[in-house]
Amino acid sequence: MIYKRLLSKKTFSYKHRRLEEIEKLRLSKPSAFWKYFRKKNQKSKESISLNDFFTYFSNLENDIFTSRNEESEILCENHDFNGSSANDEFDRPISADEDLKAVNN
Repeated sequence: MIYKRLLSKKTFSYKHRRLEEIEKLRLSKPSAFWKYFRKKNQKSKESISLNDFFTYFSNLENDIFTSRNEESEILCENHDFNGSSANDEFDRPISADEDLKAVNN
């Protein structure tokens, strides 16, 4: 607990000193002040070529269409989707009593 407070206090103190330094730099040397921020922005930018971007996402699409799910292929080959359903309960109309029970639940 004491360590966390000390760490928090020191962190706050460091950030406060750093802000004061930046403020002094802004007032005394404006060109150096803006140069400081320009350097920070240049370091954070990462660029990727348009061709690399296109290639990456094109390959994602290819992976999706070439992947296979054997269970679904077996189901499609062996199941008669046009014939009668295995469970006729799903094909009958829903009654008013069933609607009322579902609403109450």
